[in-house]
Amino acid sequence: MQNIEDLAAANLQRHLEIIRSAPKDSIIYRANQHLLDDSGSTWAGAGLLEFGGLYWWGASCELLLTDFSTGAKGVQFSASGHGATAGGFECEVVGAFVVDPSTIGGSCNFVLGVGAIGEGVISLTLLSTQGVLYGNFTGNASGVGFADVSGSGSLSVLFGS
Repeated sequence: MQNIEDLAAANLQRHLEIIRSAPKDSIIYRANQHLLDDSGSTWAGAGLLEFGGLYWWGASCELLLTDFSTGAKGVQFSASGHGATAGGFECEVVGAFVVDPSTIGGSCNFVLGVGAIGEGVISLTLLSTQGVLYGNFTGNASGVGFADVSGSGSLSVLFGS
C-alpha cells in the first residue's frame, strides 16, 4: 500500500490540475482562481473518518489541524443520504485545507469515494456550495465494501483556547 501522505498530496494535486485545466469561463475555474494565484498556503489536518451504510449511509469526520494560527483547532464534517454504498469503514485520513479553515463553517458540498476488499483507499473532498475547493483528505481503508457518494453536508469549525 502506498504511503498515505503521498496519496493525500497526489490527490490534492489532481484536484488542482482539474481546476487549472477547466475552461477559463467555467464556474469551477472562477470559484477557485485564488488557489491558482496565491502562494499556495495550506493547513494540514488529520482525523478519523467514519462511514457506513447499505443504500442509506452516514459519514462523519473530525479533522484536527496542525497549525492553530487562525484560531481554529479543527473542523467537524457530517453528512447522510442514500446512494451507491455498501459496507462500513473507520479509518484515519490526512490531507490539507487550501482555504483558511476558520472561515468554512456551515453548509458544504463533498465527494467521498472508497473501495476495499481487505485494503483500499478512501478519499474525502470538501467544497463550498459554490464549488470552491476547501480541501482533500485521503486514507487507507480496511474492510470490504464500496461507496461513491456526493452531495451536501455540514462543517463546524472547532475553536479552542
